[in-house]
Amino acid sequence: MKRRGWTICLAMFSPLAWGGGEMACPDPRAGLQAPMEGPVRKGYFRVIEVPVGWVVECWLAEGRRALEAGRFDEADGAFLKAWRDGREKTTALLGLAAVAVRQGRMEEARSRYRQVLRYDPGNSRALAGLSIVAGDDPELLATLERIARERPPRPEVYFALGNLYARRIDWPKAQSAYFQAYHLDRDDPTYAYNLAVSLDQLGKRALARRFYRRALDLAQLRFAGFDREAVRRRLNRLAGSGS
Repeated sequence: MKRRGWTICLAMFSPLAWGGGEMACPDPRAGLQAPMEGPVRKGYFRVIEVPVGWVVECWLAEGRRALEAGRFDEADGAFLKAWRDGREKTTALLGLAAVAVRQGRMEEARSRYRQVLRYDPGNSRALAGLSIVAGDDPELLATLERIARERPPRPEVYFALGNLYARRIDWPKAQSAYFQAYHLDRDDPTYAYNLAVSLDQLGKRALARRFYRRALDLAQLRFAGFDREAVRRRLNRLAGSGS
């Protein structure tokens, strides 16, 4: 979304949050085998309980690491393996949608987000994702405004509202929504960046500089979808304007 040559960050929203260490993940469709130690007496059998949920968690974590590192084909494959297992379809679909957004496959992203909503009609992360790819959607806007009124506050909901308001060039409402998103998650560089852009659009240059700097600081710690050099250039221009 652009005005006066400056762009908010729509396409890099990442609706994923889980951890996981470095590991090689087996195929979740394959049976897991546990080693059998010692003899089994004739006429007896051994019962072995093998947990399988960690396999899907492993692929989800692998997908997230690859996504944030920009290895999109690898991320897509990992999320697809997790999705095929069926235990975490919603989370895997959110991952597949995020990959599609990063690669510019917006029609596929829309389809993935709508699949999530078929499983979970009120999923705020899927609704927020749709705000990236759906364009000016009055029905989606009304749904998100209702969720913001009726449910406990979630940063992705306010981020999504900010995106939709910005598409309408309604910068006062966009700024308010982005502020709420940042207030709820002060460590997300994209929230700080979009708040800075909305303040910039409203002529609140001192505050804009503060949040551009905050976004750059946070981008050293977490993935950010905005152009850091462009932010630095904008900061230099704002400093030169003396505002």
